[in-house]
Amino acid sequence: MAAGAGPREAYRIAADMERQGEDLYRSLAEEAEDGAVRGVFTELADEEAEHRELMEQLAGKYEAVTPPGGYDPQRAMELLRGYRSVFDADRLGMERERAVSPVRAVDFAIRREMDSIMFYHEAREMVSAISRSHVDRIIREERKHFRRLSRIRAEMEEELSP
Repeated sequence: MAAGAGPREAYRIAADMERQGEDLYRSLAEEAEDGAVRGVFTELADEEAEHRELMEQLAGKYEAVTPPGGYDPQRAMELLRGYRSVFDADRLGMERERAVSPVRAVDFAIRREMDSIMFYHEAREMVSAISRSHVDRIIREERKHFRRLSRIRAEMEEELSP
């Protein structure tokens, strides 16, 4: 396996994505005028911090085990770099989104959660069977985040409707 092309790199990228998510939700919490919305964003930030810590632990402890099923390190790195570039581009565009409106900021956060779910499904195939249970847990958490944000977005839409 090529150096930096395996599960450890997937965990490192995942940890960075979770850190970015945590930063995003903390900044949205600071900007939220509604106390309930602020609370949701604070909870999401705390959960992203927990995810980040888990991914960092897994990256540090990961044993060099190649998962069964024809693991292709070159394909894996292409996928990881693709997701990484999406997250980096989204992060750069976030300031413009937030400057436009809170609704657009929530839309951005929803897209981030969908991207995270897709990333973790891909990364799941690069790790050992033991680690898959951790990744599955994160996928469930990211889905909960998506549903919560979708509810917030629907409530915002209702408030904006005449």
